[in-house]
This record gives sequence, structure tokens and C-alpha cells, in this order.
Amino acid sequence: MKVIAFNPGGESSNSYLLVEGKKALLVDAGTENPPKVGPFLASEGLELTAVLLTHAHFDHIMGLTSLNPVCPVYVAKEDRQALSSPRLNGSRSFGFSFRLDETSIHTEEYPSSGELDLPPFGRIEVIFTPFHTEGSVCLYFPKAALLFSGDTLFLGSVGRYDLPGGDGSKVLASLAKLLGLPDRTTFYPGHGPKGNLGTEKRNNPYLREAEVSDPA
Repeated sequence: MKVIAFNPGGESSNSYLLVEGKKALLVDAGTENPPKVGPFLASEGLELTAVLLTHAHFDHIMGLTSLNPVCPVYVAKEDRQALSSPRLNGSRSFGFSFRLDETSIHTEEYPSSGELDLPPFGRIEVIFTPFHTEGSVCLYFPKAALLFSGDTLFLGSVGRYDLPGGDGSKVLASLAKLLGLPDRTTFYPGHGPKGNLGTEKRNNPYLREAEVSDPA
């Protein structure tokens, strides 16, 4: 499986295109990225089979307007309302109002079982990590040992929890869910550069605290 990063390290959020043969998945739809994704899909003859949102803050969903996908757009049940709410998606906190017209897209909620099967990408583990938003998730692809951590985990840090839907009391419990993933896992965050999860377990102070506080 090939991972193509759009805007890694830039000021806007990252979007990631996962490619397997002629099928593609998009993780998050940042403000600047889908205008680049659409032409890339067309030039490569790729079919976009799903969009997977790590959460519903405006900087991860605004690109859906220009991309206008005909495939399902997956979001956690707890964040679904934020798609069309400027208060909940955080745009109002930054001085403007963004509402996604859900009638123009096919929205699906992640299964409560935490598992999603999307051929040819195989099984995807949906890890619910509420604290950045109530419906924040990380997406783990066991076959390829890839983790898309959204704004849950960054290189050397974690996401903020002072925006609508944030809850600082859930940070450590959410991070503890990532500790059991293999050290060889490569993680791709919603902002900034990618990293190695094993290195992060050793060096990220938040993951280290989560390990100490984890009752397991």
C-alpha cells in the first residue's frame, strides 16, 4: 500500500491518499489539499472508494466541498453533528462559519465494533480516542503497520483539548489505546511530519505518562 501525503509539515492540516492498485482512500480533507487530490486521482486513473475522517474540525473537513466525493465519508457518531455546526467544528472560534452540506455527500458512521473492512485495503482498526474532539479516532492498518493519528498524536506532542468537543481528562486513557500497537508502526499525524511509534513511545512525554498511568 502506497501513502501519498498532501501538505506534510505545512500550516494547514495533512491529508493522506492511500493507494492499492487502482483504488484509493483519503484520510482527512484539509482546507488546501483536496484541490490537489482531485487532479491527482484523475491523472493516475484512481477510484476514490472512501474518505476517512479522524475528526470533524473545520481544517480536516473543509476540503470535502471542493472534492465533492461520490464515495462514503466516514466519521465517528460523536462528531457527525460538527460537520454542519460552526461552533462544534471550531470554525466559529477562528472568526468564520463553515457548514458542510451533508445532503451533498454520503456520510457513514464508523462501526461501534471498531473494525472497518474496505477491500482491497483489508481490515482497518478504528481506535476511538476522544479528547481532541468527542469523536476523534485513530485509524490503524494492521497489514501495513500504518497509523493515521489525526490530532490525537503528533511527533513529540499531542493534540490540544481547549476547542469545542475537547476533554483534557481523557487524554491519557485515549493515548493508552495506542501503546499496544507494534513498535514498527509508522504514524501519520494530522499536522506535522510522520514518525515511528516505537520511538514515540520512548520519547513522547505524553505517551510515557499514559504508560505509567495505564492500569493494564
